[in-house]
Amino acid sequence: MRPGPAAAGILAAAVIALAGCSSAKQAPSAAPTPKATGSATPAPTSPVDPQQYGVSISEGELLLNTQGNGNSTLPVQGIGTAGDFVVAVSCLGKGSLHASDKSGRLLLGVDTCDGSPGAIYNSRGQLRSTDAAVAIAAPAGVHWRLAVYRAPHQ
Repeated sequence: MRPGPAAAGILAAAVIALAGCSSAKQAPSAAPTPKATGSATPAPTSPVDPQQYGVSISEGELLLNTQGNGNSTLPVQGIGTAGDFVVAVSCLGKGSLHASDKSGRLLLGVDTCDGSPGAIYNSRGQLRSTDAAVAIAAPAGVHWRLAVYRAPHQ
């Protein structure tokens, strides 16, 4: 036996009522989220190469270009010839960084390595025999890059 029109109407009303109940439990739909235009810049994962600074040193000679984390003592080749001692550094991470020569003379300091890295440089006058190494003091979580140059004495 086929259901009559009244039974079909009751069945349709029940389906509509159930659909209404289930949608009432859902969160109200919000307006569509606008899509961002342009491209997001990802956070840097590595310091910039401080060797880029070298293009601004007329007749400068790169003596060292290296990178690492935390504390380190780095030998510098080519000391003992005439010229100025120039250091460029870039760092990224939580904490500060200080670079000193072998005798303990502060070459440069970075108060915080947080944020977008940039190369910081300092010219420390004429090369000396005590400039045969650069000591980096930084927390283990600080990643750094270092470039050392000999520049013609001004």
